[in-house]
Amino acid sequence: MTRSMFSDDPILLVNAYLDGELDPANALAIEQRMAADSALAAEYTRIGALQRLLRERLPREAALPGLRARISCDEVSVMLTAQETCLRPLPFAQFTDTC
Repeated sequence: MTRSMFSDDPILLVNAYLDGELDPANALAIEQRMAADSALAAEYTRIGALQRLLRERLPREAALPGLRARISCDEVSVMLTAQETCLRPLPFAQFTDTC
């Protein structure tokens, strides 16, 4: 089931849309919202132009050697820590906030 991501700040959703971070249902919803709201559509155009300008004018920096290996190790560490946290018995009041 897809949960709607709509918040009180549609500009955040426009940014997420431009970054390709929305699932198809939420992408369609923000497209419909921009089609109905000319100010939001103008903001989409402005943010998109700014992103293109930044990509064109700023050099892309190479990642440091070994970064991918360090990220992979950190991801495994975070996953293990999260699993250990969720496997510990918790009082009912804390259960809904943790897992």
